[in-house]
Amino acid sequence: MIKHVVLIKLKADYDPQQLQSLIEKLDALIDEVPTLKRFDHGKNAAGEGGKFDYGVVAEFDSMADCQAYLVHPAHQAAGAVLMPLIAEAASMQFEY
Repeated sequence: MIKHVVLIKLKADYDPQQLQSLIEKLDALIDEVPTLKRFDHGKNAAGEGGKFDYGVVAEFDSMADCQAYLVHPAHQAAGAVLMPLIAEAASMQFEY
């Protein structure tokens, strides 16, 4: 199994409507991307105390399934909404 983790620091002047649009696109991914086994995302529960504001965790059976997700049109569409919101981001995949 593979976990794909993304941590996002939002720009200080991000548009809340654009963030809501991103959330809607992320909510739809689990039904649109067949290789996704589990998909969770949300704002930092610690509030403004952490370095990152938003997180995404996706689970896959294999690295090949993760790679298929990364190029899937639904993921690309969510990424297009996300990119203007990002001040900083970090991502990684790990096997468990």
